Amino acid sequence: MNGMIDLMPQRCRETLGRRRRVRGWVGVYGAMILLVGAAYWGAISGQGVVEDEVLRMVSEREERLNRNEEVQALLAEKRELERVIRRYNKLAWPIRVSEVIDILGTLTPDAVTLRSMSMTPREVRKRGQVQGEERIESMLIIELEGIGPSDNEVAVMVSGLESHPVFSKVSLDFTRSTEVDELDVREFRMTGVIDLNARYEFVASGAPEGGGL
Repeated sequence: MNGMIDLMPQRCRETLGRRRRVRGWVGVYGAMILLVGAAYWGAISGQGVVEDEVLRMVSEREERLNRNEEVQALLAEKRELERVIRRYNKLAWPIRVSEVIDILGTLTPDAVTLRSMSMTPREVRKRGQVQGEERIESMLIIELEGIGPSDNEVAVMVSGLESHPVFSKVSLDFTRSTEVDELDVREFRMTGVIDLNARYEFVASGAPEGGGL
């Protein structure tokens, strides 16, 4: 006989068939689980990349904002400098601050010590000769504070400032006794006024005593 006779009962063959089908489905489900797991881990990895990119973009934005604040600060400084320059050009001072300091240094006696000095430009509106007309007087107010050994040295300085052609007015605000290093000295404050509407010409070299005017 060429063919083999299957002596397995029909019930056994059905049971084995069901087992083969179950193993097949288990394999399919296992493959699907592997695919889902791979997709999940891929999503997690991709999420990490996205988070890194978001952090990088946030960092770049903060850096741009910081740079913008620096630029705004520089622009504010530039505007302030332009305002000062416009103010200076508007005043058009006929005398430089360094020239005023040179004059004060020349007219201050050796025994007198200046402790503070301030210069304040000021504009005063005055009535003109014609009714309704106004004219603006520009002046530079010089305030000096210092000490001297006696009223005599202070008076010499006031007299020197009054006689100098740069100052249109000089006044001694006060003088009083004080003590410095256990020595009795005279403390004073004086005010000088320079007319900024006038014109001054300074000698570059060989200037005479009294500021070189």
